[in-house]
Amino acid sequence: MSGQTKRMPPINFVDIAPNSEEIAARHYPHFVTTSTVDTREEKCEWFTNYSTREPIFTPSGEHLLIDRFHDVLMDLIGYRSEFVFYDTKTCKRVRSYAVAGKGMTHSLEFSIGGEFLVRGAGVLDKYKAHVQQIESATGKIMREWNYENSHSPSVALSGGGSILAIGLAQHKNAEDTDGGLEDHIGTGTWLRHSHGVGQDTEGVLDDHIGRIILVDLTSGEVIRDWFESETNGIASVDTSSDGEILAVGYRDGTAKIRRWRTETPATIVQHTGTVDKIMISPDDNLVFLMSSKDASRLVAHRLDSGEQVHEFEFEGSIGDFDISEDSKTLVVGSTRNNIEIVDLGGES
Repeated sequence: MSGQTKRMPPINFVDIAPNSEEIAARHYPHFVTTSTVDTREEKCEWFTNYSTREPIFTPSGEHLLIDRFHDVLMDLIGYRSEFVFYDTKTCKRVRSYAVAGKGMTHSLEFSIGGEFLVRGAGVLDKYKAHVQQIESATGKIMREWNYENSHSPSVALSGGGSILAIGLAQHKNAEDTDGGLEDHIGTGTWLRHSHGVGQDTEGVLDDHIGRIILVDLTSGEVIRDWFESETNGIASVDTSSDGEILAVGYRDGTAKIRRWRTETPATIVQHTGTVDKIMISPDDNLVFLMSSKDASRLVAHRLDSGEQVHEFEFEGSIGDFDISEDSKTLVVGSTRNNIEIVDLGGES
């Protein structure tokens, strides 16, 4: 493992470029940087206006998308986010557009060709989850799915972009949402990460169940929609490249993998805190995950068998991680060492 020498503010999110040569990092609370993987030389720096999500490279790697809070006036008429694109070579702003729909972005992902994005957002004080398919060139909403009594929508696309997986934390009873989020602030501990709903698994999370929705994006039709009644809600979801295997991280600390068409889900690990992020390596061999109560530890399991094959410990709490497209490089952003780069080689 290697880390950068220059100390920077804590990192909440990281993204590695498609060519595996650059890293984008969101530093708490105000700015985003890009740097090279090999020398860790900083290239660009931008003010983010309290962005709550990771910066993400476009599939070509030529631009970087930063999701920022929009200004107050636009917020009043229903535009909460502004998608701003920057040239990764010149560091100059290329274009931007406001995204319709209130709510804080919880997850965001490009289709493999970059024609569209999927965005999971939630209005926390009203317990409404929104998932949008957005035309990436214009910001036009192509499709939208709305879920009441739900929050923390996690979204993932299959490699071809034909299957969309949505994971939700949904209230067992609609009356549980009467007071809004304010009623729950005192009952749980706010997490360091923005991946989860914002509280630990004590008390309020018992009121939730997990819900998984699979959508065929060719037609826009829902393929499957089911509840995981024994769980406290879903915090993160990912799919294999063909969309046939799901990796799901729950707020009760459970992580599962399943071939959703045929098999019963198999539990691969049980943590004591929310599984803030779960990610299948692009080569479909490993599944990586991090949890809120074991925040300095990152583990990886084989996707086919569930066997644990990697365990990485870091000095600071992990804010986020990402894996290169060739599955050979693991990038970890933390509160202590900022960015760690792990050479996975051909192990995955």
